[in-house]
Amino acid sequence: MMVPPPESVNFKKYGLKDIETLAKQFYDESNLNYEVKKQQFQAEWGKLEWKKVIPKDVVDGKCPTVTTTTWTLHHMLKQSSYRHFYPLLSNLYECCLSIPISSAWPERGASALKCNKTRLQSRLQK
Repeated sequence: MMVPPPESVNFKKYGLKDIETLAKQFYDESNLNYEVKKQQFQAEWGKLEWKKVIPKDVVDGKCPTVTTTTWTLHHMLKQSSYRHFYPLLSNLYECCLSIPISSAWPERGASALKCNKTRLQSRLQK
C-alpha cells in the first residue's frame, strides 16, 4: 500500500490499524496495560514527522530495492535521538529489521552446519 499524499484526508489515518495489530502482537491483550500500550503506540505513530519527508521515488514505488517500510525503519534507527521520543516504536523497528522475512536464510545456515558436521565426522573415522 502506498503512502497517501500529505494533503489527503487519509494521510493522518495511514498505518493506525497496522500499529494496533502490532500492539496486539507484542503485548498481551488480557494485560491491564494493553490499552495503555496500544494508545502509546498510536500516539508515537501520530507524532512521526518523517511521513512528510519520504523521498518521492520511494513513495511512488519507483525504487525497486527500497519500500516505504524499509526506508522508514532505516531512517528511524539512524537517529539515536528518536529512541528517546519513540521508545515503543524504536523497539519495534529493531525487531522488524532483525527478524528474517523468510526461513530460507536460517535453513541455509543449518544446512551448512550439517554439511560441516558430516565432513568432520567422516574425517575422524579415517
